[in-house]
Amino acid sequence: MSNHLSIQAAREDDMADITGILLSSFGHMPVEQAMGNVDTPEGRKAMRERHLHAWREHAKVTDLPCGIKCVHTDPTTGEQTVVGFSEWYIYANPSTPEHHERANALVSGNWISEDVLREKVQTAMKPTIDTRRKWLHGRKCAVLMYVCVDPAWRRQGAATMCVQWGVRKCSELGIMAFLEATEEGQHVYKKCGFVEVEKVKMKYSMILAGAATAVSAQTTYYAGAANVNNLTFQATINIDARKQYQKMLGGGCSGAFGAACATNSLSAADQNTVVETLFDENIGALSILRNLIGSSPGTTILPVCPATPNSVANYTFPTANNDSCQLTLAQNALKFNPDLYVYADAWSAPGCFKSSGVENGVGNGVICGVRRSNCTYDWREQYANYLIEYVRLYQARGVKVSLLGAYNEPDFNPITYSAMLSDGYQAYDFLSVFYPMVKKAFPSLSVSCCDSTGARQQRDLLYELGRVGGLNLFDVNTYHNYQSDIKEPFDDLLHGQPTLETEWSDGGSTWVSAWDVQGQNFEGFQWAIYMHNAFKNNVAGWSHWWCTWTQPTDASLVAVNGTSYQVSARLWAFAGYFRFARPGAMRLAATTSVMEVYVTAWENTNGTIAIPVINAAHYTYTLDMNLAGTNVTHVVAYLTDNTHNVTLTNETFAVNGGKFTAEIEPRSMKTFFLDCN
Repeated sequence: MSNHLSIQAAREDDMADITGILLSSFGHMPVEQAMGNVDTPEGRKAMRERHLHAWREHAKVTDLPCGIKCVHTDPTTGEQTVVGFSEWYIYANPSTPEHHERANALVSGNWISEDVLREKVQTAMKPTIDTRRKWLHGRKCAVLMYVCVDPAWRRQGAATMCVQWGVRKCSELGIMAFLEATEEGQHVYKKCGFVEVEKVKMKYSMILAGAATAVSAQTTYYAGAANVNNLTFQATINIDARKQYQKMLGGGCSGAFGAACATNSLSAADQNTVVETLFDENIGALSILRNLIGSSPGTTILPVCPATPNSVANYTFPTANNDSCQLTLAQNALKFNPDLYVYADAWSAPGCFKSSGVENGVGNGVICGVRRSNCTYDWREQYANYLIEYVRLYQARGVKVSLLGAYNEPDFNPITYSAMLSDGYQAYDFLSVFYPMVKKAFPSLSVSCCDSTGARQQRDLLYELGRVGGLNLFDVNTYHNYQSDIKEPFDDLLHGQPTLETEWSDGGSTWVSAWDVQGQNFEGFQWAIYMHNAFKNNVAGWSHWWCTWTQPTDASLVAVNGTSYQVSARLWAFAGYFRFARPGAMRLAATTSVMEVYVTAWENTNGTIAIPVINAAHYTYTLDMNLAGTNVTHVVAYLTDNTHNVTLTNETFAVNGGKFTAEIEPRSMKTFFLDCN
């Protein structure tokens, strides 16, 4: 080679040089010092003996060397100097627990005589050892334990050569190579074909050997693997159609605050395509549209406030842009989904109905007539009529409203836009008037409560509402996912009502269209998991904030830029559920044998079954699918990942005795759709 470096198998008499390189690379690390790997005559001797013992043990199962040295040969004298070192434990046959103990012996700390220090070292190293066992047990594999280079020879390719030796050997054997690396060291390994497969948190909290200094630190290590393309793990999924949970309501978005007008700059054909993409049951499959019942000038159906609650209220449809384009969006969405579920929701009552006297601003107020409102008049009945009239106006224009709400984030005072506050007791005071009036006007129209900013905030409100006997005054439990996500079902606070998450987004100034690139919160893959977690907690439907918007923001599913538009992969996460688990579907019992594979299952009203599965791992899983309580015999699969958008695969599945086998790709969502054909 041009720099006169070469790779050779290390000999036992090289250990003196190798020990010096190891200490220069790792001797500063607290955990290494605690394990006795220190630059003293005794420390060097013990370190050499431990490595040589590990080499000799490994030689009992393979003739492949453990120690690999990078040697510089002087072109003039021919003198050779060890400048780099790597330690590879390669198992051409499936590894056993004994193999792991040999490889892990160098980091086990078993030789530490002081009990307390030994326990702390072993606690610190446990995440590393557990991760290795998880990935490598029972597999043909290799573990790269150490890579180090003499400080004088760094950045000249020695480390890369030491790593590449093992990677090439693993490629020849057709096995996976595994290592851990700090964030700073990742670049060397990525150049050699390693990919990150897991983050490992290591917490060092110990007393250094030979010192009285307390050290406490937490470090993230990256578990990496090369030659993972053919790596598959096994998982068992059990579906039991005899056990059922909540009924699916669907997925949705909103056209509030002018978002429904965002597509106006597009051609008529593209406007139609965007709505079709969102709401057609064979594309985006959204079935819920949330409307804002406006209260500000130009958007309200009550332009002039009556003098008293007993005065005549003159309602009129807000014709400006057809209710800020919301009516247009609803009418167009109905073309692609005749069963569209329209949720009409008020952010605030008109200012004259509120204790603050204004529609927005500091204070924001409560509806007059509830406890602690201190108003001259009781406007509760007039506000109820106001909301019911909005439903009538839409019905007269051919749009049925399915759900009606009086509140939006009543626990939050934004100041800058329409809002109205309420706790659970005040909600009772209004709902006790509102609910019977709605049922008298529209017996089949459902009433919501109460769109709090988060699941925890909604629980607090429901608890208060329940204390005064108000849990029968609404039909759908509604919450947002901003301040807190759902950790447990709401069932203990309800009288059997379904739960609907009705709004969430980032709302920032970035636009993320990807499925899974950075691990960013608003990539499609993450949203698939958010919805999974909600469904497992008995949530019956999930809505994004805006359907479309003109600014670069993750608040919308579709970004419009002048005459062009782009669809976020978040929509394909929705479609992975809602194209196949249609409104009315019942969630079935579904379990998985491994943590990183997520599964729900749904039985539609026609007997078909949808099984959305998410693989959070960076490698393929083979799935053993077991079905009970169903006679389905035909299976197709739809894949969503970085290169597929709910795409029908060409796989075939044989269902025998309620069982079939499938594969799910890394970092993907695959929905299995089953029927009796």
